[in-house]
Amino acid sequence: MITPEQQRGIITIVSECINQNNNEIFEFELDQLPTRKCRELEAYVKKCIQLNIKKEKRKQADAARR
Repeated sequence: MITPEQQRGIITIVSECINQNNNEIFEFELDQLPTRKCRELEAYVKKCIQLNIKKEKRKQADAARR
């Protein structure tokens, strides 16, 4: 799961490549993005997921120690 803060990172990555008219809903098509942006987005999301997994494992380990 990606946190809202991490979602803002996704928006930052793709925002320069798309036209955004409505500030409430942010939609884009992956196949419309340049390859470089798709790779950047892929790396960012993988990093976020790995970070979230580490945080969850740390939280579980802390709970087990209590």
